[in-house]
Amino acid sequence: MDGSRRGSRAPAALLAAGLLFLPGLLLAQAPVEVADEYLRGIEAMAWRATAQRIHPDALAEVRELVEIFLAPEVDREGAFLDALSGGQDAETFLSLDDGSLFVSVMRALTREAP
Repeated sequence: MDGSRRGSRAPAALLAAGLLFLPGLLLAQAPVEVADEYLRGIEAMAWRATAQRIHPDALAEVRELVEIFLAPEVDREGAFLDALSGGQDAETFLSLDDGSLFVSVMRALTREAP
Protein backbone atom coordinates (compact mmCIF):
# COMPACT_ATOMS: atom_id res chain seq x y z
CA MET A 1 0.00 0.00 0.00
CA ASP A 2 2.83 2.37 0.84
CA GLY A 3 4.43 1.73 -2.54
CA SER A 4 1.19 2.46 -4.40
CA ARG A 5 0.83 5.79 -2.62
CA ARG A 6 4.30 6.79 -3.79
CA GLY A 7 3.47 5.70 -7.31
CA SER A 8 0.38 7.90 -7.37
CA ARG A 9 2.33 10.92 -6.14
CA ALA A 10 4.63 11.01 -9.16
CA PRO A 11 1.94 11.87 -11.73
CA ALA A 12 0.45 14.43 -9.34
CA ALA A 13 3.87 16.02 -8.86
CA LEU A 14 4.40 16.15 -12.63
CA LEU A 15 0.98 17.71 -13.13
CA ALA A 16 1.65 20.30 -10.43
CA ALA A 17 5.04 21.12 -11.96
CA GLY A 18 3.44 21.50 -15.38
CA LEU A 19 0.75 23.80 -14.05
CA LEU A 20 3.35 25.93 -12.28
CA PHE A 21 5.91 26.20 -15.07
CA LEU A 22 3.88 25.93 -18.30
CA PRO A 23 2.37 29.45 -18.12
CA GLY A 24 5.86 30.91 -17.79
CA LEU A 25 7.04 28.96 -20.80
CA LEU A 26 4.08 30.12 -22.87
CA LEU A 27 4.74 33.76 -21.95
CA ALA A 28 8.41 33.54 -22.92
CA GLN A 29 7.93 34.49 -26.55
CA ALA A 30 10.69 35.50 -28.91
CA PRO A 31 11.02 39.28 -29.36
CA VAL A 32 10.19 38.92 -33.07
CA GLU A 33 6.88 37.23 -32.21
CA VAL A 34 6.00 39.98 -29.75
CA ALA A 35 6.88 42.67 -32.30
CA ASP A 36 4.79 40.93 -34.98
CA GLU A 37 1.80 40.72 -32.64
CA TYR A 38 2.24 44.39 -31.73
CA LEU A 39 2.31 45.45 -35.40
CA ARG A 40 -0.74 43.30 -36.20
CA GLY A 41 -2.54 44.97 -33.29
CA ILE A 42 -1.66 48.43 -34.61
CA GLU A 43 -2.79 47.55 -38.15
CA ALA A 44 -6.07 46.09 -36.88
CA MET A 45 -6.55 48.95 -34.39
CA ALA A 46 -6.87 46.29 -31.70
CA TRP A 47 -5.82 48.64 -28.94
CA ARG A 48 -6.36 46.37 -25.94
CA ALA A 49 -4.22 43.63 -27.50
CA THR A 50 -1.64 46.25 -28.47
CA ALA A 51 -1.53 47.62 -24.93
CA GLN A 52 -0.66 44.14 -23.68
CA ARG A 53 2.46 44.21 -25.88
CA ILE A 54 3.67 47.65 -24.75
CA HIS A 55 6.18 47.94 -21.92
CA PRO A 56 4.57 49.25 -18.71
CA ASP A 57 7.00 52.19 -18.65
CA ALA A 58 5.83 53.25 -22.12
CA LEU A 59 2.19 53.06 -21.02
CA ALA A 60 3.10 55.21 -18.01
CA GLU A 61 4.65 57.77 -20.38
CA VAL A 62 1.40 57.95 -22.34
CA ARG A 63 -0.36 58.65 -19.04
CA GLU A 64 2.13 61.41 -18.21
CA LEU A 65 1.42 63.12 -21.54
CA VAL A 66 -2.33 62.90 -21.02
CA GLU A 67 -1.96 64.27 -17.49
CA ILE A 68 -0.14 67.33 -18.90
CA PHE A 69 -3.11 68.09 -21.14
CA LEU A 70 -5.57 67.45 -18.32
CA ALA A 71 -3.67 69.16 -15.49
CA PRO A 72 -5.91 70.80 -12.86
CA GLU A 73 -4.94 74.30 -14.05
CA VAL A 74 -6.06 73.44 -17.60
CA ASP A 75 -9.69 73.59 -18.65
CA ARG A 76 -10.91 70.04 -18.04
CA GLU A 77 -14.22 70.50 -19.78
CA GLY A 78 -15.17 70.28 -23.40
CA ALA A 79 -14.56 68.40 -26.60
CA PHE A 80 -10.92 67.44 -25.94
CA LEU A 81 -11.69 65.63 -22.71
CA ASP A 82 -14.86 64.12 -24.17
CA ALA A 83 -12.95 62.79 -27.18
CA LEU A 84 -10.22 61.21 -25.06
CA SER A 85 -12.38 59.89 -22.27
CA GLY A 86 -15.55 58.89 -24.07
CA GLY A 87 -17.55 61.36 -21.99
CA GLN A 88 -16.04 60.61 -18.56
CA ASP A 89 -15.01 63.42 -16.23
CA ALA A 90 -11.25 64.02 -15.86
CA GLU A 91 -10.93 62.36 -12.44
CA THR A 92 -12.68 59.18 -13.57
CA PHE A 93 -10.69 59.07 -16.79
CA LEU A 94 -7.36 59.60 -15.03
CA SER A 95 -8.20 56.88 -12.51
CA LEU A 96 -8.10 54.25 -15.29
CA ASP A 97 -5.15 51.87 -15.29
CA ASP A 98 -2.41 52.75 -17.79
CA GLY A 99 -3.49 50.13 -20.33
CA SER A 100 -7.14 51.24 -20.33
CA LEU A 101 -6.11 54.88 -20.60
CA PHE A 102 -3.94 54.01 -23.62
CA VAL A 103 -6.85 52.16 -25.22
CA SER A 104 -9.16 55.14 -24.74
CA VAL A 105 -6.61 57.60 -26.16
CA MET A 106 -5.88 55.42 -29.19
CA ARG A 107 -9.58 54.94 -29.90
CA ALA A 108 -10.02 58.72 -29.77
CA LEU A 109 -7.06 59.33 -32.08
CA THR A 110 -8.21 56.77 -34.65
CA ARG A 111 -11.97 57.24 -34.41
CA GLU A 112 -12.14 58.89 -37.84
CA ALA A 113 -9.49 56.66 -39.44
CA PRO A 114 -10.56 54.61 -42.46
